[in-house]
Amino acid sequence: MGHNDRNENQNKFRIRQGWFLLGGLIAGFVVGQLHRGEPAVHADVRQTTTRSTLQAGSERSESILKEIAGTLKTIDGRLERVEKFIARKDAAK
Repeated sequence: MGHNDRNENQNKFRIRQGWFLLGGLIAGFVVGQLHRGEPAVHADVRQTTTRSTLQAGSERSESILKEIAGTLKTIDGRLERVEKFIARKDAAK
C-alpha cells in the first residue's frame, strides 16, 4: 500500500502543478490584455535620396558630367577674368 500512496501523492502533486501553471498562464494573459497601451516603438516613413551606388552606370555618369560641366563653367569664368586683368595690365604699359 505504501507504493500506491506514493503514486497517488505524485499524481495529486502533478495535477496541482498543472492547475498552477494554467492559472499562471491565464493570469498572464489577462494582465497582458489589460495593459494594452501604445506601442513602445514609433517609426516614421521618410523619403531618401537615391544613393549613387544604386544607380545604373548611365545615371551616375549623367550626374557626374553635370557636376563637371558646372565646375568647368566656374573655371572658365575665372580664367576670363584673369585674361581681362592681364590684357588691361599689358595695355597700361
